[in-house]
Amino acid sequence: MITMVDKQTIIHLYRSRGLSKRAIARELDISRKTVHKVIQEYESTLSSDTPS
Repeated sequence: MITMVDKQTIIHLYRSRGLSKRAIARELDISRKTVHKVIQEYESTLSSDTPS
């Protein structure tokens, strides 16, 4: 199971360090599918928080 800390780490690596999803998965030893899902959830949250 992925923890909130893991999710925060994924987002940090993706946004701040600019790592690819594949590189993040490799670095954290988790599946690329999990990384993709976390980033997708994060980006959908961002778009829903943006006022129209």
